[in-house]
Amino acid sequence: MSKGRAIIFRGYMAIGDALYTSALPRLMKEDGYEQVDVAVWQSNQHVFWNNPYVDNIRVFPNDLTETEFEYYYNKWNEEYDVIVDLRWTIESKYLFRTDAPLPPIEERKEKNKGKNYYRVTMEVAGYKVDKGKPELYLSDEEEKLLNEFKKENPKFVIWQLYGSSNAKQLVRAPIWITEIMKQVPDCKHYLVGNAHFSTKRLFGSDNVKCVAGIWGLRTSMLMCKYANLVVGPESAITNASGAFDTPKFIMYSGVLPENLGGDFENHYGFCPKCECYPCYKISISPKEVWNLKKRKLAYANMEECRVKDPFDCYRYLGFKCTLSLPEQEIIEKAVDILKHS
Repeated sequence: MSKGRAIIFRGYMAIGDALYTSALPRLMKEDGYEQVDVAVWQSNQHVFWNNPYVDNIRVFPNDLTETEFEYYYNKWNEEYDVIVDLRWTIESKYLFRTDAPLPPIEERKEKNKGKNYYRVTMEVAGYKVDKGKPELYLSDEEEKLLNEFKKENPKFVIWQLYGSSNAKQLVRAPIWITEIMKQVPDCKHYLVGNAHFSTKRLFGSDNVKCVAGIWGLRTSMLMCKYANLVVGPESAITNASGAFDTPKFIMYSGVLPENLGGDFENHYGFCPKCECYPCYKISISPKEVWNLKKRKLAYANMEECRVKDPFDCYRYLGFKCTLSLPEQEIIEKAVDILKHS
């Protein structure tokens, strides 16, 4: 018997939030729902493209106000038999913004103990899964184009050098890439993200290309299927790589591997050595905060986490977590994987 029409509300516009949710349409269709729609944002709708279990993608504009959001929620509540409301599933419950007062660190650690954010999202929706990972579906045209790219680039690495906060900036990654190139010269390296810069000037090699602004978000996510290795912080691309069996290095800064990528295949989690890890913070840049009290809290967190070394530009740009990663281990493991792939 059909369970009727349902819509999944993903209340936050981050890419990771959509990826946490991406397996849910399949579970709901298998559970007997006649129609499953998703309500997402312009910035993360790409996660659900070509998903055979999604009937309609209803897209919010990114500048939607809270009042307008509630209007849509109430309107669609009348259209559907079921609304699966996943707002605040992870943020504010397990992860905490630094522009607001933080619960004590021991309390944050206890709340997150044994939690996997993919499995938690499914549980909130009423489904228990053994493995928590995203699902991405390629069209025939996408498969064809990316297979052609793979033929021309038989060995390559996808790098996401930065995420949504300073705690996710891999400021020393250019050093890792340079060393890996020396030991595996036949490998190409593609840098994805939002900011385009001259890799020729930085690396002096045509084997490193910045494709930010050239590859769109969806292309970058799907390229993870064809790469020999994906490297990045706890952010969009490494989350997306969890949909595939590609070897993936996640540079952790705020959460434990069990919280995020622990169920991914070929997952290598590298953790910082700083005493404050894991902190379960969402580090907010003070520049993005207009409320003066909140901005003061964000500044205090930034000062607490920032490494102040005026003699080393790489260290000065980073936070304690990103600067205490096991660099030699990262390089050696990457070289080993690439030499044997």
